[in-house]
Amino acid sequence: MIPVAPGATFEARVEGFPTGLDTVGVQVIDGNNSAVVARTTVGVTETPAGSGPYSVTLIASDGLGEYTIFWDTGVISPSTTAAEELDVEGPSLPAAESGRFVGSEASGLYRALERKAPTLFGTRIHAVARKPGATA
Repeated sequence: MIPVAPGATFEARVEGFPTGLDTVGVQVIDGNNSAVVARTTVGVTETPAGSGPYSVTLIASDGLGEYTIFWDTGVISPSTTAAEELDVEGPSLPAAESGRFVGSEASGLYRALERKAPTLFGTRIHAVARKPGATA
């Protein structure tokens, strides 16, 4: 899984394809099986040349959630495709000066819920919890 901030540039990489292909393509698919980045071969390079791994620089969606980076060699079959998860996560917010801290610091459970229900949490975390020993 590749974790990335909304709108950030990141490198995707695939291994196991034959060397020397100029037809390797990549696309990014959302949870509804819709392409949020259409299939492209532009920028896909074999790195290093003749070695088999291919890479490309992409820009993450602005929408929070889980996506799939889908690779193919120009032919779609189980032996000519590969996939990796892409997790677009919101930025962490700094601790509030009021002696409270934001939900991202509260627990791993909160972060998991935020990823599973982004429409409830949005890109900003609204829930707060008191730090132990802090006054209201």
